[in-house]
Amino acid sequence: RQILINLFGNAVKFTKNGTITLHVSFTPDPDASGTGTLRCAVTDTGIGISEEDQNKLMEPFVQLSGLRGPNAVNNGTGLGLSISKRLAVCMNGDLTCTSRIGEGSTFAVTLNSVRYRAKTVPAVKEQPKPNPVAETIARDVKQIRILVVDDVQLNLRVATALFNRIGFNNISTANSGKAALELLDKQPIDLILSDMWMPEMNGAEFSAEVKKDPRFAHIPIVAQTADVETNGNFDMSHFDAIILKPLSKEKLSNMVKHIIEDGDLQKDAGGEPVTLG
Repeated sequence: RQILINLFGNAVKFTKNGTITLHVSFTPDPDASGTGTLRCAVTDTGIGISEEDQNKLMEPFVQLSGLRGPNAVNNGTGLGLSISKRLAVCMNGDLTCTSRIGEGSTFAVTLNSVRYRAKTVPAVKEQPKPNPVAETIARDVKQIRILVVDDVQLNLRVATALFNRIGFNNISTANSGKAALELLDKQPIDLILSDMWMPEMNGAEFSAEVKKDPRFAHIPIVAQTADVETNGNFDMSHFDAIILKPLSKEKLSNMVKHIIEDGDLQKDAGGEPVTLG
């Protein structure tokens, strides 16, 4: 992963026009030993590198500034390719470069003796089973008004899209706890889904503000978080439930059914909010 991040970073940095492509291939060894050769090649249509400079690329602290230019955005420590080369060698492989000036470059990492298991294919392909939870949510329940709070715009779009795909279309969003509190003053909400790590007011502080207001104390608040984030990092007492990232249609369906339709918000023996998935 670290090698590919470095190779893609360099490709993006030095390719103003054209494409960047990842080619992946795996060739089993002929001796049927359960090993094979994995090759991942990043090819770009960038400025290219001379043959002379290609021989210097894997050396530490080499920048080739004469080729790549003095622009600061293209400069760094010069350790990326050197470290990537060493990582490849440590994994019984190698990192190579082929390039032509003005035509682009290909950096390929090849790993030898990679173990693999043959994929077993069932004789009859099973049809995907329908999601019973999503299908049993009552139609009137899908009219509930949901507020999603997250400071990352992409997360808001993903959550909204997932809710829409299971039939919930009355979705509001807020990019901070403060914005969410202002929205609650203006419109009715039936369920709140809140992130934990947010600037100025984190999820725990936001949920405490909601619950201490008699107008909003009845609204269920669900924390969306990674499992490790709640382990002593936050006071979770003001949340009614927890849903684990990454979000999915099944998790959100189960959450709404559990909280709104079934009305079951019993906390665990320690008084902590239940984890719904």
